[in-house]
Formats: sequence, C-alpha cells, structure tokens
Amino acid sequence: MARIESSKLILQKINAIAKGAPVILTGDFNAGRNTEPYQIIANSAVVRDTYKDVQHPYENNSSFNGFKKEFKSTDIIDHVFVSKQWKATKWGVLTDSYFGKFLQIIFQ
Repeated sequence: MARIESSKLILQKINAIAKGAPVILTGDFNAGRNTEPYQIIANSAVVRDTYKDVQHPYENNSSFNGFKKEFKSTDIIDHVFVSKQWKATKWGVLTDSYFGKFLQIIFQ
C-alpha cells in the first residue's frame, strides 16, 4: 500500500513543483513493470518510462540482484521516467560495470 500511495504522491509533487517544465524522474522504485506502483507512474499523463521510447532496449539482465553475487533474474526495478519534452534514444542495463548494474539512458 505504501508504494502505491507513494507513486500517487510522486505524481502530485511533480505537477505541483514542475508546473509543466521538463521532468526526469529516476530511482530504484523496488517495483517491476507488472506492479501497481510502477503502472500508476508509467500510465500517467505526467511522465512515461524511457524503456518505451526505444525500439531495441538492451535488457539482457535485471537491475535487481537481491544483494547476491550470483543472482539470475530479469526484473527491472530501477526506472527512468521523463515528461513529453524528452525522448530516449538508447536504453540498457549495463552489466559490465565493476560494482553493480546501471541503467544508461541517452536523450536527444
């Protein structure tokens, strides 16, 4: 329930603070794409997931590791949302980092 209400609050705060200005919302939402907290934000008229902007996202691994060195998953819980003024041209979970996995978003 807390994550659902937090998603609603985030959207309210974006509207109150940004007032139509360009917005980039990033974070570890601890919510995959099939969860209600994610859906509330992703299906809003305020922002959209940059994942949906690109034709071929680089998604060969998850952004979740369960704090384990050998963890196999495809869950994406880290998201980058943007307002209509932005468009991502590339999207990927970079797994060749030294200390974790990072999303890379390139805007045009």
